[in-house]
Amino acid sequence: MNELQAKRICRKRLTTAVKVASMIGFCCSFSSFRGGGVVAARSSTNAIYKVRGGVGRSPYEFNPNYIAPGNNNNNNNKTPPPPPPPTLGDLERTQVFSSRMHVETQRYDESYGEKERPSTLGRVKAYAQRIHQMSPSLSIVTAVCMFVFVLWQVPSFQGTLSRNFVCNRTNLQQGRWLSLLFAAVSHASPMHLLVNLFAYLNFGPKVLGTLQTTNWPLFPLVMGSALAGSVLYLVRNIRGGCMGLSGVTLSFLAFLARAYPNHEMAFVLLVFPIRLKAEILLRCLLVWSLIGSLSNQGSVAHITHLGGLLFGMGYYEMWRERHRLRGMLSRVRSLIPTIQRDK
Repeated sequence: MNELQAKRICRKRLTTAVKVASMIGFCCSFSSFRGGGVVAARSSTNAIYKVRGGVGRSPYEFNPNYIAPGNNNNNNNKTPPPPPPPTLGDLERTQVFSSRMHVETQRYDESYGEKERPSTLGRVKAYAQRIHQMSPSLSIVTAVCMFVFVLWQVPSFQGTLSRNFVCNRTNLQQGRWLSLLFAAVSHASPMHLLVNLFAYLNFGPKVLGTLQTTNWPLFPLVMGSALAGSVLYLVRNIRGGCMGLSGVTLSFLAFLARAYPNHEMAFVLLVFPIRLKAEILLRCLLVWSLIGSLSNQGSVAHITHLGGLLFGMGYYEMWRERHRLRGMLSRVRSLIPTIQRDK
């Protein structure tokens, strides 16, 4: 056996010894974890510093020339040799565990056993706070939708709500222009409300994350898509009315589809799960909404959906051409003082 092979064998044995000692330390720390973090750390590190050298010679790393600091058994010489420098094991034993500055005492019962899980109400409250911190446009619209739906269940409020929270020509002719916007937060059934809010809170944070990269707001998209859907509905329908947040949620979907056309979106059609690329899904929704708007049959306001989709696509184009749009606005602002001086 040559010298190179001997070195390889020694290195391999040393590596195996370190792994075995680490496993012993881990087992010791795991078995004493319930008793406290100090015992666990002391058990695991004892095994480590024995391997690294120090008091208590390790069978894995025996060093016959090692003399512990303060222990000099050489009495033959009148002048004892200076003590050897401490090993890493000595430093860990004397400095870390004597001061206990790097050891965190932690009891299992205090950290995990007695910690109560948050209640359902607490989880809902935490989620609402997180949504509100993310964007008030998401939280306020959600809260208003639920509040208006509760009011619809009270017969004494239904007359007021039908005059102010439904988009129809009668309300518009009587001067209630805000009904074009308020109709978006009004819903006819619990399923109508849940589906729209689910889509609104699912797509909304994604759209917001994209817009925040350039400090663009979210509320113009929410208000604009609601107004676009209501206006198109009144243009197409002489009688009847519409309500719901579906135009806004579809504007979110259209914005995401234009921003990430290759992203796959999953949805359920009747009982069949379907996955499509966002751009293909947007085209299918446009065709479906256009056909439904032309036929004008059923209880679904397809023309409102079409208005939301178109506004979402337009808002994305505005966001993509934001630098050119800001340049145009700055030039218009610079022309205003010149026009005023000419007058």
